[in-house]
Amino acid sequence: MPFEERNDSALILAKRSSYFTSDRVTPPEHLTNLTRVDGIDLISTADIEEDKPMPEGLASIGKQTVEDYNKLVGSVKAMIGIGRPHISPSVYVSLCQGTPVVLPTFRQEQPSEEWQHYSLSFSQHGPAIRLGEPYVYSYHYRNYTQLVEAVDNAMSTPIDRYIPEDMRVEYVNKKLKEYMERDLEGMMRKKVKENQGKVPALMKGPRERCFELGRCPATFAAGRIPNALGRGV
Repeated sequence: MPFEERNDSALILAKRSSYFTSDRVTPPEHLTNLTRVDGIDLISTADIEEDKPMPEGLASIGKQTVEDYNKLVGSVKAMIGIGRPHISPSVYVSLCQGTPVVLPTFRQEQPSEEWQHYSLSFSQHGPAIRLGEPYVYSYHYRNYTQLVEAVDNAMSTPIDRYIPEDMRVEYVNKKLKEYMERDLEGMMRKKVKENQGKVPALMKGPRERCFELGRCPATFAAGRIPNALGRGV
């Protein structure tokens, strides 16, 4: 939906009411105060759980079908994360529909190493935060002023649809082709060589499942020496 036709609304990313009282999330009173800011209409689709009330002033329109949820995401001007869930595909659904996202960070300092962006201790959905503005805005989860500023900037700055390269059909087809055309025999030879010429034993989980499916007869004992690839003696 074009930006000028959208409602002055922001969708809260939280499918359960228990998320609002979880550890390390945006304080409920911050969301209550945000509902009182002119020009910001907060929408929630949280499933209200027993003894887990919604923040004061924030009502839920209830759980939506996938189709209705996607339509809703495309009709608002921003999606707001509160800290839970840690990772959610809804963030990319939002960006795909040209709806910017606002996500909390949990530390004052920025990650100094690349891998830390994927650590849940630094932020909600770190990989998305790395995209930066105007696609993804961030705020410290206990800083109300930063929250209001981030939401205001997100709702007043239109963006085009954004789909990461590794989520495009072309990329998926490329990786699927690479996977299907792997040199499985070569990979097996390497494993046998690394195990002193013996077929490595299956790990516990796959081993049990292999027998359940009837694909591991007794002749496939651990440590057998193959006389030909795929056959044991």
